[in-house]
Amino acid sequence: MAFAFATVMAFTTVPTPLWSLYAQRDRFSSLTVTVVFAVYALAVALSLFLAGHLSDWYGRRRVLMPALVLEILAGVVFLVWSSLVGCCSLGC
Repeated sequence: MAFAFATVMAFTTVPTPLWSLYAQRDRFSSLTVTVVFAVYALAVALSLFLAGHLSDWYGRRRVLMPALVLEILAGVVFLVWSSLVGCCSLGC
């Protein structure tokens, strides 16, 4: 559980300070960065609303492992994808 929590928190918070660097490098406006954060927040809320109850039905461990794999995959895509549109279309 500690590994799962640390992984999720790392992939959630580590990219945040990088957005100012991405904004400079890729010439994102303040509006673009704000929209990215808004889409992220909406996606988190929507996923909790739609999938939060799955662990009650199937068990925490059965849901936790695929969720961690998806989280790590999203983090890798975030690191290697070179365009904002491509990255956001894959949910990272």
